[in-house]
Amino acid sequence: MKKIDFDLFHNLNITFYFAIIILSNIFVGFLIGYLIFSFTSQRFWIVIFMFVGVISGLYSAVQEFSKEVDNHDRTPKETQGTDNKNNYNSNN
Repeated sequence: MKKIDFDLFHNLNITFYFAIIILSNIFVGFLIGYLIFSFTSQRFWIVIFMFVGVISGLYSAVQEFSKEVDNHDRTPKETQGTDNKNNYNSNN
């Protein structure tokens, strides 16, 4: 029976989460720019707010990435060969 690699699913989930963060910020920036465009009839508002959406999306993604790195650093790692309870000391 094959063992399921949950680390792969975790990495895919993180990648999908970052993509959703960036795309949603771009979409919200576009909507704000479009609303302002509908009142002023000047298209540059759409472009300006899309750039603001890109910048805010990348900023939010970097913040979430740093939180994920901090969480990964805090998880207990398996000790490899540092457990002293199996070492026998013959000097007793």
